Amino acid sequence: MGHRGGSQEKDLVDLLCDRASLIMHAIVIECRLLAPYIPHAPRTDARFEGSSDMDAKRSASEGFKRGLRRRCPNCGEGALFQGYLKVQSTCEACGHDNGTYRADDGPAYLTIVLVGHLVVAPLLCFPFIWQAPLAFVLPFTLSLVTAATLALLPVVKGAFIGVQWSARATATQ
Repeated sequence: MGHRGGSQEKDLVDLLCDRASLIMHAIVIECRLLAPYIPHAPRTDARFEGSSDMDAKRSASEGFKRGLRRRCPNCGEGALFQGYLKVQSTCEACGHDNGTYRADDGPAYLTIVLVGHLVVAPLLCFPFIWQAPLAFVLPFTLSLVTAATLALLPVVKGAFIGVQWSARATATQ
């Protein structure tokens, strides 16, 4: 009779992935356009000579989607993490060195922004947030924000690493 909740969620996730990959693709293009004006080591130096990986075209959207699934950005098959947030140094499927990508504080900052806009802001639209007793609201909202943050953090970190892979970023850049 009605739509199944799972297919609606999948459609929403696909839509969000498509929009986010377009934004990431635009950022990568902008970075490549600005690269000649930014002092850094040239991208075609001896580190990449003779590498068949350099010849392959890397898509920001492909790296982004593989990262969202917490898979190796190079092959999409091996696990990206060996624990909750610890990046596996080499992919068990293709042997790609995933340890070269440094995420640092970027995923945490982006997760805070996402949770703030997608969870906290909509909660403020419900009157029970400011009308209910604090003893009920505080544990409810803190557990919701904590769960959302902990659920999103590995996904955002994977996407962050996937975009770094597509831009061929290294730990020194």
